[in-house]
Amino acid sequence: MIAFDPVYATRAVLDILPNPWVARRVIGDLLDGLRKRGFDDDKLGASSSYILEELRKWLPLTTRSRTLRRWLMAASWVVPG
Repeated sequence: MIAFDPVYATRAVLDILPNPWVARRVIGDLLDGLRKRGFDDDKLGASSSYILEELRKWLPLTTRSRTLRRWLMAASWVVPG
């Protein structure tokens, strides 16, 4: 069984979200959301490469979004750029 590694995922997005605490929170929120949609640990592990690849595509687009910036700031996150 392959497990989703949140530490590796956090490191993999640090070039997009340079604050590691913010990056880890985003990864945690993503995992919580996927679990609510029916992903169990086995499915998360089996899909970990795809999940991380799609997250890396999505983050640069959303970090420029005013809505996401407001959400991150309301959560006391530092928004890069």
